[in-house]
Amino acid sequence: MVDEKVSKFVAAITEDANQKRDQITRETEEHIKTELAKAEEAARSESELLILRKTEAIRAQVGRELSHKELESRKTLFNRREEIADEVFLTLKEKVLAFTKTGEYKDYLLRSATELSQKFDGQAVTVLIKQDDVLYQDDIIKLFAPGSTVQADQNILLGGVKAKTEVIAADNTLDSKLKDQKEWFGENCGMKFSGN
Repeated sequence: MVDEKVSKFVAAITEDANQKRDQITRETEEHIKTELAKAEEAARSESELLILRKTEAIRAQVGRELSHKELESRKTLFNRREEIADEVFLTLKEKVLAFTKTGEYKDYLLRSATELSQKFDGQAVTVLIKQDDVLYQDDIIKLFAPGSTVQADQNILLGGVKAKTEVIAADNTLDSKLKDQKEWFGENCGMKFSGN
């Protein structure tokens, strides 16, 4: 359900970015045509040598201006994409936090813990959960091997479960899943994110 919503958000952002890119391309092409037409009209009235020099100078100037405008447009588009992505993932984070307050969350948490316990194949582990999830620790500990312990982890802000031994660690938290989705989104949209 969350993946479907993320997919819809990704599709909407991608469509918006494509439309903006197309608009910038059209405006850039129109600007090039306008500037070239002006330069060619002025050059026709001068000698062949002057025409050549003037055309080259204008093309170089237009090229620099267009390069500058394209760079500015890319920066603007990148910044807007990043703003949109931040808004989307902030909304998603809020929805995940709201989910952790529902009755369905306990079932999710126990399924998540079961998945992790299977990865450790009967080894005693330290199970890490969000402070608010400590009330489920008795149910969680039953899913792991004898000798396992449950601890609250201040680094888990959204929910889910981590488990570790001295050698192996596994993370099945909502925090890491949201982070992975944001990274995936950034890679697949051609964006890189500066924040987490």
